[in-house]
Amino acid sequence: MKYLFLLLISVVVTITTSAQLVEICNNGIDDDFDGFIDCFDGSCANSPSCAGIFLGNNANCTSIPAQFPKFTMSLDFSSPNETTNHLARMVIVTLDRDGIPEIATMNRYTNMLYVLNGNNGPLSIPKS
Repeated sequence: MKYLFLLLISVVVTITTSAQLVEICNNGIDDDFDGFIDCFDGSCANSPSCAGIFLGNNANCTSIPAQFPKFTMSLDFSSPNETTNHLARMVIVTLDRDGIPEIATMNRYTNMLYVLNGNNGPLSIPKS
């Protein structure tokens, strides 16, 4: 009975203490022990001390560069159908040490590993 009473008291103290934790938004400390400090804490999103922080606030970015850099993209090559998919990871490495990188990727659904020639894209060595 004594242990049950002590357990009950410790639960009540823990709940009471954690319910009273409030983040102070300008002291550099995680006051409510949720892992976020000051303006990075969601409870401080509307605090006046976090007015310049975009986290949790609607960002109205009005800084427009005087000149945008020129940017173009072109497709150098593409791999055969079902070589990989959006869930796969790829590794770029020179396997044969010729200075031309190969692209190694895997199709999750077929369990096939593909190595593509990084210079022009044809399939090099499929391995299961």
